[in-house]
Amino acid sequence: MFNPIIHEEIQLAEYTVPVQVFEQSRTPSSYGAPLHWHEVVEIYYVIKGGVELFCNGKKSWLMAGDTGFVSWCEPHKGTSFKEDTYFLTIQFDLAVLDGLMSHNHEDLIFFKIPADSNLHSK
Repeated sequence: MFNPIIHEEIQLAEYTVPVQVFEQSRTPSSYGAPLHWHEVVEIYYVIKGGVELFCNGKKSWLMAGDTGFVSWCEPHKGTSFKEDTYFLTIQFDLAVLDGLMSHNHEDLIFFKIPADSNLHSK
């Protein structure tokens, strides 16, 4: 059965830095959001457990210490969760990354920064 992709309207505060941060807890029996897209960028940072994220037609596990990036207007959803999962979801307007947009947009659809990457230490 096909589930439609839902457009999620996200309103960021205009009088502060246009960023929202959500703390989330999940278990294997949790249901993630339906397949959706929005006009803000979303970053996942997994503190404990793991999140299986469906994005760009692929599933990828983000484990404790991993960071995942979902570009604006890209359909995605959390499909599975490890026991006692705790993660942050950070949403922000793409204008915050204006300087990055001079690079190839295809590189920004989805990427993961593993916990053992040297990018975390910079």
